[in-house]
Order: sequence, then structure tokens, then C-alpha cells
Amino acid sequence: MGTNERWSSIEAIIRQRLDFNELDRRYCAVCGRQGPPLSRCFGCQMVYYCGEEHQAEDWSKEHAQKCTQLEWVALGEFIQALPAQPPLPNIGDKWQTSLKEINNWKSWFSIRTNIVHLANNTANVLKTLVHLTDKRQPTDQNAVDGLLAAVTDLLTNVLTIGKAIVSFGLQPNIRPLVIHILSGFNKIDLVGYNQSSSNLPVRFHELLNMFPDNK
Repeated sequence: MGTNERWSSIEAIIRQRLDFNELDRRYCAVCGRQGPPLSRCFGCQMVYYCGEEHQAEDWSKEHAQKCTQLEWVALGEFIQALPAQPPLPNIGDKWQTSLKEINNWKSWFSIRTNIVHLANNTANVLKTLVHLTDKRQPTDQNAVDGLLAAVTDLLTNVLTIGKAIVSFGLQPNIRPLVIHILSGFNKIDLVGYNQSSSNLPVRFHELLNMFPDNK
């Protein structure tokens, strides 16, 4: 498959995912009416109305405060539509910093500068794809921030579990520890003893990395 064909395939996947999201909200935000003719908010392009009267009513009640925030939701949807996960740490990228010193995302990104670098590179790729959406075009920094936010969404529960291990005084570097994580209905992920990258979801790799001498 040539480069142009690959890009066409990627664009088709993104467009299909964006169209699917759009179908879920194609109804008047005030009365719930579906089907044409509906118009969208000119600002966020995320909320539909059956006419100017309901649009004005919603604007005065709550949409005025949410419109700018929904622009970020649109950017998040665009990033989630990409046929690839955000850049995440690999198993074996062991921490050189104590977990006790990592108290916020800024300190975590300081030890994962490669993730920030990958996000910047991916943001450059997004420039060739923004024509697929009719929402507000993100700036380069918007795209980087959106990609890093996607990373934090995937890793929040992982870092929370790591902090809990320390808070409860558990020491995985002294004795083997297996963590059972309920990830969905009737689905349990095991993280711990004798795990390898082949049978461990990517989002949990960082849990092993934060305890470099774990058993």
C-alpha cells in the first residue's frame, strides 16, 4: 500500500468516527427534536437547535458558560478518533525518581520528556488532518495539550494505584505483589508478578515502571 493510500485509509477511519459521534448529538438541546432542519452553535459546533428561539433560550440559560469548554471537547473527540493510542510509556522504562516525589502531572512529565516530545511530533501530523473536521481548528499548542490530556486520562487510575501502594506501606520490591483491577463488566486485569508486555494492557506498563525493583 502506497503512502497516499495509507493516508486515505487513515482519513476514512477518522471521518467515520467523527460522523458517528455527530449522530449521537443531532437533536435540539432544548426540546429534543431530531432530524432536519437543525442548526449548530456557530462557536463550539457541538450543540444542535431546531431554531433561533431555542438557541437563544439555551444560550441565556447555560450554553454561554459552556461554549468555550465544548471547543475542547471537540478537540478531544478529534484526538480520540485517531487510529492510534496517545504515546504511552513502554514496559522497562523504569523510573529514576521516587514515586513520593511525583505529586502532579507537571512532575510526571518532567521524567517522561519523551512523551512530551512524541506529543509535539504527533501535533505536527495533526496539521495534515484538521481538514477532516468542521470544528474550530486547533493551534499547535492546543493539539499538544489535547494529546497530553489524553495521556493523563489513560494513566490517572494507574498513578492513583501506585500512590495507594505507597500509602498502604506495601513494598513490591521486597515481596511479590499482584493487583486485581476491575476494568469493566466482568473483566479483571492482573498486574504484578511475572507479567510481560505481551499479556499486560499498555496503560498498566507504567505501574510496573514506577517500582523498578519490583518482584
